[in-house]
Amino acid sequence: MFYSTFAIKYFTDKHILNINRSESMTNKELIRDLNSKDITAISKALNYISENGNPTIIPELTNLLFENKDQVVNDKIISIFENLHDQNSLPYLVTALS
Repeated sequence: MFYSTFAIKYFTDKHILNINRSESMTNKELIRDLNSKDITAISKALNYISENGNPTIIPELTNLLFENKDQVVNDKIISIFENLHDQNSLPYLVTALS
């Protein structure tokens, strides 16, 4: 499924999740939320990662992609991978997919 940056920024449910853009999340908090059974917590973490993430969280995203059955969550993860622009992400991505 095709997602543009415009569509992701303007047509997601960020306003429903009440995400505070100035809120900072640690990797420990992100991992906790990604491993949650609560789709809202997972979505909040994915939205944060999409805007502010760092490459060290990539292994957690690949695990979630393979273990999760929710199509919306999987689509968000794929969107994050499609929009990777940091060359420092490559070693983490290769390791996660190995």
